[in-house]
Order: sequence, then structure tokens, then C-alpha cells
Amino acid sequence: MQHTIQLLRDALSTQYDAREVKAQIRLLLEEVCGLSYTQIVMADYRSVTPDQRERLARCAEPLSRGIPVQQVLGYAWFRGRRFGVNEHVLIPRPETAELVDLIVSDFAAKEVAEPVDKPVHNPVENGADNPLDNSVYNLLDIGTGSGCIALSLAADINRSLITAADISTDALITAENNTKSLGINNVRFVQADILKEATEDFCTELSTLPGDNDEVPTAPRSAQYDAIVSNPPYICQRERVDMSANVLDHEPHLALFVPDSDPLLFYRTIGQYALRHLRPGGRLYFEINVAYGAETCDLLRSLGYTEVELRQDMEGRDRMVRARLDNRDIIPL
Repeated sequence: MQHTIQLLRDALSTQYDAREVKAQIRLLLEEVCGLSYTQIVMADYRSVTPDQRERLARCAEPLSRGIPVQQVLGYAWFRGRRFGVNEHVLIPRPETAELVDLIVSDFAAKEVAEPVDKPVHNPVENGADNPLDNSVYNLLDIGTGSGCIALSLAADINRSLITAADISTDALITAENNTKSLGINNVRFVQADILKEATEDFCTELSTLPGDNDEVPTAPRSAQYDAIVSNPPYICQRERVDMSANVLDHEPHLALFVPDSDPLLFYRTIGQYALRHLRPGGRLYFEINVAYGAETCDLLRSLGYTEVELRQDMEGRDRMVRARLDNRDIIPL
């Protein structure tokens, strides 16, 4: 077993510092061998089978080429759920989980403040067969990737229906596979380029999701969203020099980069789209580039949003923005 661990250490050392090497080996031992933290610290490998050792050894070659450990495993953990990942989607990050935590917390508070008369309907448990009405929370995730945001919201917000949009066919296939593996059925997927669709209305295609019945009621064309969330491309091309090779070479550039000349491109476009499709009091949530927190907030205020709030992640970095839309008479720019 020590030989196998040294093989992994040698492979990872070509890509990462000593601390990250140690963390990734621990992750592999936990995931591949089912070892506990105590077993790893005590180097207690008695329960490791020959098949598990062989699988560990096979991980060394792709790791030496910089392929992220999550892609080598084929999945990543996000807020306690296992999401399949590959080269077509971003690997879920802890800061994105913090954004989801914020949204889930807001809707939990909303349920307490605005209870509905009818029994709580959870589409995850009962099948999403409700007509779209004010007793159901409707959310839109733009740039869904693996679906980690959309599926987490679908599972953790009662009475929710989520629309998850992405430009990439491969990303949508990955997200749909995650939907099936997690058993979540209150999400629908739309292939859309927000930069082109922003002047159109894929919102009005929203319909309730199929349950056990063949007939699915269609949402009224006036349907709007209670929240729109996005973790869009926000890394400027000039920032590439500061990025690690395992991200640059193995995660989709389509989901990473924005032109240097327009770093707020997606925030402006999505902000304008949300002006037309958020319900009164609806909220807009963004994960942002740490370098453009104040600028993103100023942009949203200029569009007419209120309660614009810049929030930090666990490392103290500007990472999330939350805003509210109150005035439905605002005319999009």
C-alpha cells in the first residue's frame, strides 16, 4: 500500500504543492478505499482490498497529466450530494455552495414570513404535477453546468420548480444525468445562450414538470421567477497567467472566461433579462469575480435593483451579490 501511495504522491507532486498533494491523497483514500480520517492518519490500510489498490494505482497516470482528481473519480461532492463531473462542466467549488446556502436560507425565511394556505407540496417527494401558481417557487439557474446549483435548490427549497439553462449540450447531458442519479424531478432543462436569448423570452416556455400523469398543465405566459441565479463566466482573459494548469487545461473555457474589454458582460445581460422576468420582490443572485464586487453592485443599482448586497465567502473575499427588484415599471435598457 505504501508503494501505491508513493506512486500517487509522485504523480501529484508534478502539479501541486505538498499541502494539496496530501489533501488529494486523503480524498482518494476516502473515496476509493472507504477509509476514515483516523485510519488514514494511523496508516491503517488493513481493510484495503487488492481491487481498491489497483484502482488507486490507475489514478496515478491521469493525475500526473494534471487531470483534476474529481474528474479522475468521475464525481465531486457538493453540499452532501454526489455530482458527476467531466471536462464539459466546472467542478463545483465551496464558494458556490455558500451561494446556494444563501438562497436556501432566504427561501426558508420567505416560507416562514409568507405561509401558504394549502398543504406544502414538495415536488421532489410527490412528483412535480402542480400547476404553476403562487404557491410554487419558480427559480432560474443560468449557466447550470453540472446542475449543482439548480439541483441543490430543487432538493432543498420546498414547493420549488427550477429551470436550468446552459449553452452547452454536453453540460446539459451531464446535469440531466445528475438529476436522474439524485432522484430529483422538479427541474427542467433549456439549451440557451443568454447573450442571444436576453432579448427573447425562454421564461414563458416554463411549464410544470411531468409527474405520473400524461397531461401536464402549461404555465401562463405571464409567469415570472421568484429568483434568478447565475455563476456565469467571470474570469478575464488577462487573468489566465495566474490560473493553475489543471483548470486551464481540463475545465471548459466557455464557462470560465469573459472578454477583458467587458468583464461585466454576463452580469449586465442577466441583470437586464431579470428586469423583465422577476416577480415583484424577486431576487437576483450572482457569484462574482473578486476583483469586480463594487462594480457589479454599481451596475445592478444603475439598472434599478434595490437592496444590492455584496457578500464575502469563507475566505473573506468578495464573492456573492444579492439584489432585489421592486419596481415592475422599470424599462430594460
